[in-house]
Amino acid sequence: MKEGWEQKALGEICVVDWGNTNLTKKSYVDGGEFLAVSAAGCDGRIGHKEHAAFTPVLSAIGARCGRMFFPEEAFTAIKNTITLTAKRDKADSKFLYYLLTSIQLPQRGAGQPFISKGDIEKFEIFAPGVPEQRKIVTALDKIFAGLVTATANTEKNLKNASGLFDSYLASIFDAGDARWEKLRLGELSENLDRRRKPITKRDRVAGPFPYYGATGVLDYVEDYLFDEKLILIGEDGAKWGKGEKTAFIAEGQYWVNNHAHVIRPDHQRLIDEWIVYYLNWADLSAYISGLTVPKLNQGKLNEIPIPVPPIGEQQGILSEVNALRSELDTLTEVYNSELELIPELEQAILQQAFSGDMTSLSSIAIREAAQ
Repeated sequence: MKEGWEQKALGEICVVDWGNTNLTKKSYVDGGEFLAVSAAGCDGRIGHKEHAAFTPVLSAIGARCGRMFFPEEAFTAIKNTITLTAKRDKADSKFLYYLLTSIQLPQRGAGQPFISKGDIEKFEIFAPGVPEQRKIVTALDKIFAGLVTATANTEKNLKNASGLFDSYLASIFDAGDARWEKLRLGELSENLDRRRKPITKRDRVAGPFPYYGATGVLDYVEDYLFDEKLILIGEDGAKWGKGEKTAFIAEGQYWVNNHAHVIRPDHQRLIDEWIVYYLNWADLSAYISGLTVPKLNQGKLNEIPIPVPPIGEQQGILSEVNALRSELDTLTEVYNSELELIPELEQAILQQAFSGDMTSLSSIAIREAAQ
């Protein structure tokens, strides 16, 4: 541990107290003036305040037991929370938040873990004096602001990748060659819906064959209905709209329930992937019927117009589309990996900051801020 840091019980440097045990989420008020904090987080509004902004709150039970919250406005903490009000001459509030986020706090119980107020009061931590605490907080704030920016940029890149692909499809389908025919899907495919058959979850027997619904594989069962490459199209109209992806290809041996249409295209006229790309790109809202339970029924499905270039032209276009899709999938995988690593990086930075390890880049930033 870094020289000058002292071991202290939390009860010595902050006032540890329960949230208001007389209040539950039933006390929340729509449009309430003040923030309400539960064991699940800063998740409501209420009509009065009991704590100043920037007072750390600990979730004391439930799915998020052990998680720290840092309300940035005046608030009231309700049942199943613990508040930690820093004593100004002994602790900085945000230092406490960062520190307690970086460590495992004592929990009791097995099936339903919970945290005791008494255990938290007695829990010992290592901390420097308040001036150095504030310097560490300043450095961590700067580092985490950078991570917030990195997260936003990565999420923007993900959105841009998806938008780029949609724009590319629009350049194909919106500006389709005037020579292309446009025929109804019912003229270009055979509908096999009569062969669909649901199996209730209770009656399904586990096996090796995929059991498909409107959006993909739901289960695996002991028998199959289809043994060929076909196109499945979700029947639930609520899923359909520009940008929704509910048409896909099924291959091998599989079962399909009655929430997905099944079509066999005329392969002399259309390639399976051409239909799937088009249906997942197009705005099909005009073909949806029903309000309470929107549906893309078989009759409307058959009416959907499909552009029909010559087969050779479809193959050439699909080759380019699949190449772009592959590149964007690789980029998407990279971006998703970066997003998954950011929480781990945040935790590593906190652990290094409070262990006295000054060798990493994040710790160097803290050291420089403290000089």
